Amino acid sequence: EESSRMNAEIDNQKDALEQAKAQVRALLSEHRQTAEAAGVSGKTLIELETAVVEQKAANQIKLEKLALAVEVEEEASEALLRACAEAGVPPPGTLDDEYDEF
Repeated sequence: EESSRMNAEIDNQKDALEQAKAQVRALLSEHRQTAEAAGVSGKTLIELETAVVEQKAANQIKLEKLALAVEVEEEASEALLRACAEAGVPPPGTLDDEYDEF
């Protein structure tokens, strides 16, 4: 029963997320039309910030999946941490702390 309840909750959250994403897309489309009508060329600050948030989420998902994949292999895990340090990227699990301002 607990599993069914959790699955229903996840489905509800997915639906809410999809609705929010649709709203954001619609608002960005309206924003783009307004900006173009005002003679703005190129990306606006709102569009750039939205792209940053979307990329941050995609990066976090990729890093978390990679961290899970290498969790069983300690050497690979250490290599991932070294690669993150060399690239100046926070290790998986710390991205929310580092990028809360977005």
